[in-house]
Amino acid sequence: MNKKVLIISQYYFPEQFMITDIAESLSNKGYDITVLTGIPNYPLGKKISNYKNKFQEEMINGIRVKRVPIILRGSGLKMILNYLSYAFMASISALKLSNDFDIVYVYEVSPVTQIFPAYLYKKLKNKKTKLLVNCQDIWPEVLKTYGFTDKSTIFRAGKAISKYLYKKADRILVSSSMFKDYLIGMFNIDDDRINYLPNYGDDWVLQVSNQTNYDDKIHLLFAGNMGKTQNLSLIINSVHQCFYKDRIIVDFVGDGSEMNALIDLTEQLGLNDIIIFHGRKNKKELKDFYERASAFLLTLICDNKVCYTVPSKVQGYMGAGKPIIASILGGAKDLIEKSDCGLIAAYNDTKDLSNSLDDFICNYSKYKKLGDNGRKYFKEHFTFDKYLSKLISYLEDKDESVI
Repeated sequence: MNKKVLIISQYYFPEQFMITDIAESLSNKGYDITVLTGIPNYPLGKKISNYKNKFQEEMINGIRVKRVPIILRGSGLKMILNYLSYAFMASISALKLSNDFDIVYVYEVSPVTQIFPAYLYKKLKNKKTKLLVNCQDIWPEVLKTYGFTDKSTIFRAGKAISKYLYKKADRILVSSSMFKDYLIGMFNIDDDRINYLPNYGDDWVLQVSNQTNYDDKIHLLFAGNMGKTQNLSLIINSVHQCFYKDRIIVDFVGDGSEMNALIDLTEQLGLNDIIIFHGRKNKKELKDFYERASAFLLTLICDNKVCYTVPSKVQGYMGAGKPIIASILGGAKDLIEKSDCGLIAAYNDTKDLSNSLDDFICNYSKYKKLGDNGRKYFKEHFTFDKYLSKLISYLEDKDESVI
């Protein structure tokens, strides 16, 4: 009999998150998958027109998807209510499910409260259910990016909740050794319950040509969420200081809570002809931007331990075979250095990043080897097949490897 897996994730198709591909691939491997998710409204808080904000169920590519009503995303208090409403409504829905799920798998992108429905299911419906948590964001450290300090009431509450929920997991999957060390040091999680599962990159990036035509402008690309954590104003200010900025185009693909502010900054600095915001794109359109790019850009706020995680975009950048120009610390910096796939400027240093950009603009041909290194490392470690095989080994308790 096929194992029944309940996936708990606030986000699912048509929202663009990896969990959709993961769920469908597990289904193709014979697992009986049910997804418990919210009404799609990421990232702008606008509900997709054909969805009503109520309890509902649908089938998507053979996956049973149960949706719960939530408070739509927004800023400040509305964002907090969005997170809490999913945890609360998903908990209600989880307790109405059958009690025969073998595994509950939490895809925890943010916040940590997504674990709560899984914990309640295990506690009240089936104590034999195995609870796995895949931590994409590092809680409660994420709260510091919003200005909360260690001593603030909000942070202390987040820490207490995180400790309680993490300790309920049978297995925690993390994307870096730094993340594992954080969980052990902060919450005293048993070493043998934390395992390494790096994010994968979409295999289509291997189809991207790593040969770029430099007869025209040199294109630099950032693709992904544009929030506070991404520190994208650093890129814009660094481009403004570039001596050779007239020779480049910087493409921003994606959207997020900071996009309007970034557009305003670009206009204030008179960079509209150099920095272009394209909005969200599908995979086919995104591939065109990857083809055009000469290098990828990566910045993060690393004033706290949030940077212990490795953003999933890094793997995609590496697979495309183009150099990464970064201003970061933490797990992503370690990965870029280990694979020798990019230039790393001093952290959060506008002038040093500007100098790195000028160096690349003038000497791009000598940096091609970095892109080749990234693609080679991707093939060895970050393909989807390798990811899925590793995940299944954890689901089946067949892999006890640690970092």
